[in-house]
Amino acid sequence: MHPTSFDAAVVRRHATRHFADTPVDEALLTHLLALTRRAPTGYDAQPWCAVVVRDPAIKRRLRAACLGQAQVEEAPAVVVFAADTRPAAKIGAIAAHNVALGAWSPRYGRFMRRYVRFRLGSRWLDPVKALGAWLVGWFRSAPYVPVGRHARRAYATKQTMLAAQTFLLAAAAHGLDTCPMEGLDPHRARRAVGLSRRWWVPLVVPVGVAATRPQVPSGRVPANQQIFLDRAGTPLPGVSAADAALLAAHHSRTQRSATEA
Repeated sequence: MHPTSFDAAVVRRHATRHFADTPVDEALLTHLLALTRRAPTGYDAQPWCAVVVRDPAIKRRLRAACLGQAQVEEAPAVVVFAADTRPAAKIGAIAAHNVALGAWSPRYGRFMRRYVRFRLGSRWLDPVKALGAWLVGWFRSAPYVPVGRHARRAYATKQTMLAAQTFLLAAAAHGLDTCPMEGLDPHRARRAVGLSRRWWVPLVVPVGVAATRPQVPSGRVPANQQIFLDRAGTPLPGVSAADAALLAAHHSRTQRSATEA
């Protein structure tokens, strides 16, 4: 299966509620996950993992964690994206690997090991970091410091969602359908796939072939309420026309596919 253009994949992607009984090729799924691994993360800390679920018994438990939604069991595979609530945990190994590859200089690798462990870890220093960021903020822009368990979890969740979005678009580009699911019990979802309490599950993504596809992509709010130039409230000209062109191209592809079928 040849991948489609990026534009086509973005417009084609939709949240699939029901999946056909069509298997997903193992080689294609591993290719999509390899693409997912190229997603960006802050400081290259990569504080996420993905668990691919095919086992029917585990999918039943996962469906219960996802409030009984049928697509979890209908899809031939489900990808559970989990955020590492200790986002600095892997930076030592990552720095050593990047230095060995030549992606980072030894000096930069040493700096990143210290800096990331301080910024994202060192929980015992949280009061000092919070006070320092507050004081610096009075005089100049201060970087956001995730202080506390909930802030670190939120930080790791942001990075995890970048990976999940990469997977969604990669799947669409290769002709597969997905359903990004946030309606879930993160604790039960975590336990269903054997993850420890260190992990937080923000998203579960069934993947396969849609039983039916929408005739028209879902609507979006007006561009002049969402995309601005220089200051909020000043619309960026041309976005509405570009959006209409994307939808027209999608409609043309859909019509052409229907005619060829």
